[in-house]
Amino acid sequence: MTSMLCTRMATSLTFGGGEAYLEKVLGRDKQKLTDNSPTTHADKLTADIMLIHGVEDRRVPIKHAKLMRKALKKANKDVNWVSYDGAGHGVWDVDKRRDLYTKMFSFLDENIGSN
Repeated sequence: MTSMLCTRMATSLTFGGGEAYLEKVLGRDKQKLTDNSPTTHADKLTADIMLIHGVEDRRVPIKHAKLMRKALKKANKDVNWVSYDGAGHGVWDVDKRRDLYTKMFSFLDENIGSN
């Protein structure tokens, strides 16, 4: 699972120079990519987690968020999952953004308080 995520991160982004940038920054060593993948370290997280993702995100395809959610669940972490159809690398629709902010503020109030 983590190898697939890291390999995809390093090789599947083809817009703009994303692949070249990721290769420069992350390299192509599969073991290093796996060792540094967030999915590899999901069990180490201690804070509550909220994953937010646009289903149509081409910069970071939703499959990466789903892999992270799967890793967190495997590590017995609660995950507050929020995804938006029609949203890309950002939520621009006013109604969806209002929903997102409502959920984010509620999550923050529950986890760090409203003060």
